[in-house]
Amino acid sequence: MKTFVLVSEEAISKGIRRIVALTGSEALKAEKKCNLLETKVEDIQSRVQDKINEGGLKIKETSQEIARLTEDISGSVISAWRKEKMRTKLKAAKKLVDDAEKEKKNAMMQKGSWFRGCYFAIVEAGGNRSFVVDVFDTGSNQKILDAALKQFKTLAPTTATLLFSIDEENSKIICLAQVPKEAIQQGLKADEWVKSVSDLLGGKCGGKDVSAQGSGPNVGCIDKAVEIASKFAEQKL
Repeated sequence: MKTFVLVSEEAISKGIRRIVALTGSEALKAEKKCNLLETKVEDIQSRVQDKINEGGLKIKETSQEIARLTEDISGSVISAWRKEKMRTKLKAAKKLVDDAEKEKKNAMMQKGSWFRGCYFAIVEAGGNRSFVVDVFDTGSNQKILDAALKQFKTLAPTTATLLFSIDEENSKIICLAQVPKEAIQQGLKADEWVKSVSDLLGGKCGGKDVSAQGSGPNVGCIDKAVEIASKFAEQKL
């Protein structure tokens, strides 16, 4: 029995199509390569669904894996119809990952731990505390962390606030600070406050007296960063 693999079909002019196919040993190699790729596609499909059900999906890592496999499939000389079938399966897997990411962000924004942390920190501060340094679970989503910062400003307008958030998967720690005019007059400035921990974070910072931000890859430094930021504020206020 001889092996025949159709690898491409395309139009070269009106009414004329070009078909490229493999036979013999080259066809066998193409079939072997295709079987290997199909196994990888089925594996990632299964893992994505399992991880979503378990709640342990690593979004960035999985998205990169899907992208690499898609590129490998596109560049392989294999059966055209099987290639398209694998691409379709990977698109479906990628959609599951994207949907999981959206759901995670929505959960953070609507009922995530960042809001509960914000609320309890304000209660603890009693609205009279001169500053607050806290860590919220918002990953590397600066938009959500900024929303928490605005909650502080609304509930305790005279309290200087510096918030951290860690994204272990992407090796990133971010911090945002806002300082009311009363605290600035006493010597605490948001840009200097963030700068006090920027070297420890291993990244960069910027901003003005009233608000500033910083980020870096040193996710293991959070406890020390909180300590330094707190002492810096204490010395100024």
